[in-house]
Amino acid sequence: MPDRSAMTEKNKPSSVLSLRLTRDERARLEHEAGHQTLSAYARSVLFGADAAKPRPRTRRSAPDEKLLAQILGQMGQSALAQSLATLAQAVRLGSLPITPETETAMRKACADIAVIKSVLMKALHIKEH
Repeated sequence: MPDRSAMTEKNKPSSVLSLRLTRDERARLEHEAGHQTLSAYARSVLFGADAAKPRPRTRRSAPDEKLLAQILGQMGQSALAQSLATLAQAVRLGSLPITPETETAMRKACADIAVIKSVLMKALHIKEH
């Protein structure tokens, strides 16, 4: 562990400034910050050219909820469920011979669709019934 008494003023551990914002204020800051982190943006606004240069980092982008909702809607409007039901009925009637490999692939496809739906709903904060 380094000798803390030898630390200069410049490399002392930083302190945290916490601030409560309304959703609108936060959205405005995120918009104005662009690709900067909120900390870097706030530092530049408060201290201008004298602002400390933080480690280069880009802010994580929030998921595009409108796009995610469109994807979930497209899944709901698609004929995936109906197509799978038709295939299952054809198998039951014997008009579609099925091999163990085909059955495994169909079960995997159903599981994959269920996972995609679940992830989209979680991203959109929608509770599954």
